[in-house]
Amino acid sequence: MGISFSIITLFSLISLYKILNKENFNIIESMFTDTNMCEDFESPMEINNFCIDLNSAYWLVSSSIISLIISFLCLFPLFLIKKKEKHGKGT
Repeated sequence: MGISFSIITLFSLISLYKILNKENFNIIESMFTDTNMCEDFESPMEINNFCIDLNSAYWLVSSSIISLIISFLCLFPLFLIKKKEKHGKGT
């Protein structure tokens, strides 16, 4: 289960990287500010694509954070397992 959530995290981060490196708008600045461009339903196609990318970026950030937390919780006990010591012939 932890490995599947790690794969989801990796996929989300790669997709987020692809969205953030588009040339048309600076999505990073718009993610943390109030943008009113997406409220107009009759906006040009260029702004509609920006709004789709912006909403996709929001969902990818939230899904990557959630899946990273779940994968850490599922995989953390594996790192705490100690190997049993094998006793030699004399003991």
